[in-house]
Amino acid sequence: MNFSSATSFIHFILKNHVKKKDIIIDATLGNGNDALFLAQLTGANGLVYGFDIQKNAIDSTEKKLIEKKLEDRVKLILDSHENIDKYVKQKISTAVFNLGYLPDADRSIITTPQSTIIALRKVMKLLKNEGLITIVSYIEHQGGYEESIELENFLKIIDEKKYKILKINYLNDKKKAPVLFLITKKFA
Repeated sequence: MNFSSATSFIHFILKNHVKKKDIIIDATLGNGNDALFLAQLTGANGLVYGFDIQKNAIDSTEKKLIEKKLEDRVKLILDSHENIDKYVKQKISTAVFNLGYLPDADRSIITTPQSTIIALRKVMKLLKNEGLITIVSYIEHQGGYEESIELENFLKIIDEKKYKILKINYLNDKKKAPVLFLITKKFA
C-alpha cells in the first residue's frame, strides 16, 4: 500500500470499499481524477454524482471521462456541494470530499467550512449503513487551516452511536500536510 500522498491512501481505502452498482458522490470534482477513479470502481451500473462550482472543473472532468469512455457513469453538476439534496435522492454508499482549491486555477476560489458542513450534514443523511465518507482537508492555502479546524470541531460532536469518525495526519511532514477524515455510518 502506498500512502505517500493523501489521495493514494484514500484511493486504497475506496478500492476496498466501493462495489459495482454503487451510487457515490464526488462533492468536489477538482480536475476529475477522483470521479474517473470512482466511475471505474462502480462499473457500468453504478453512478457518480460530481459537484463543483467552477465550470473549468466540470470541463476537465468531462474530458477525462470521455477519453476513457466513462461519461455515462458520472452526472456532472455545476453547483455547490451544499445543494447535494437538490440532485441526489437515493441512498449512497460513499462520498468523497477534497477540500481546498482547484489546482492550476484561481486560488481565491476555495471550499468554505460553512458550505462543507452543510454538505456533510446532507450526505450523512443519504449514507447507507456501513457507508463511507472520505475527506481530504488541505491546510496549506489561505483559509484551509481554519476550514480544517471548523470541520474537526463539527465532527467531534457527531453522535458516536450512529457514526465512527477517524482523523489521520502525517506526523513527520515538513510542510503543512493535509488532514484526512474518514466517516462510517454504523448499523441503525
